[in-house]
Amino acid sequence: MQLIASLVVLFAVVGCGSAAQPTSSAGPSVSSFENDLMSFEYPGNWNALVPESGDAALVLLSTEELATTEPRIQTLGPDGVYVAWTERSVSPVVTPNPSMNTEVQVGGRTAVLTQEDADGDCAGLDGDQLLTVRIDSAGAKPDVQMQACVRGPNFELTSATIAGMLASVEWKD
Repeated sequence: MQLIASLVVLFAVVGCGSAAQPTSSAGPSVSSFENDLMSFEYPGNWNALVPESGDAALVLLSTEELATTEPRIQTLGPDGVYVAWTERSVSPVVTPNPSMNTEVQVGGRTAVLTQEDADGDCAGLDGDQLLTVRIDSAGAKPDVQMQACVRGPNFELTSATIAGMLASVEWKD
């Protein structure tokens, strides 16, 4: 719950605007992803892989090196992240505990944020938490989903990084 609480607070702060940013210090490097559906920024020290056509993922991001074949990574290091952005052409699976859902905005679109303890593939990567954001798409386009497998111990920093990425999303309608 710590990760989702941090993300909700960060979404609220980003959504309300911020004071003037300091100009004297250089910020961390930033990289960008863009396709015909969306664009967003992510930390420059993360690795990115756009899978070949036919793959369900739009883009994969990680603090670890990404292989071009499965498995993409072997394990997450401390404070590691493995993110998959995908299109969802089917209805999302109902979460067993709907009280753990939080509605947020991503690029002006309604999204549902859920967090659960890592299991399955995420636990196999030594992940601690699985964060899922399901974003409603405009019209008949498939919904978009971002899943982040996260390893601690510093969930506050990780949540701030993921919130920054989500806050930078812009849709191409």
